[in-house]
Amino acid sequence: MLHERHGLGPLGVGLSLTTFGIASVIFGRVAGRIAGRVGLANLIGLALALGGVGSLVISRYSSLPLALVVIFALGASFMLAHSSVLTIATELAAQHRGVAMSLVAFAFMGGGSVGTMLAGRMIDARGFEAYLVVWGLGLVLLAALGRMALIGHRSPIAAPALGTVGVGSTETVSEPA
Repeated sequence: MLHERHGLGPLGVGLSLTTFGIASVIFGRVAGRIAGRVGLANLIGLALALGGVGSLVISRYSSLPLALVVIFALGASFMLAHSSVLTIATELAAQHRGVAMSLVAFAFMGGGSVGTMLAGRMIDARGFEAYLVVWGLGLVLLAALGRMALIGHRSPIAAPALGTVGVGSTETVSEPA
């Protein structure tokens, strides 16, 4: 899409997609603090909605600067949602964190594989823009459903479990009152 719309070569596309990784690193470091301020349920909803809206925007508009901003937002969205879901999963099975993390990893990796296969088929059949619209709407719907499912989630969160505050950190965050 970056190649077709903006004439970028492989290096330009690679550098553009690096903004996703930069956002992931930045928001991976602050996800615990953000969760402490807004709560995990709100953060998951906001992160998924950000990803959904970003996908819808990039499906319709072809400005390269806007594409870079959206790619950055998608990286932030992924990291914030991923960290929060992992934290909730390990909280639900505090005595069996290894099992919980294994199941989450299985769901992410298995879902990612199946999702990539289905996305490829849809892109071949309908085009990349149509895929982005379906993906974006799906994320917005998931944000709403996830937010409803997590209403009342109030357990304390140890920020290091998020893997985002830093090794050896003793900072603790909890859901806002």
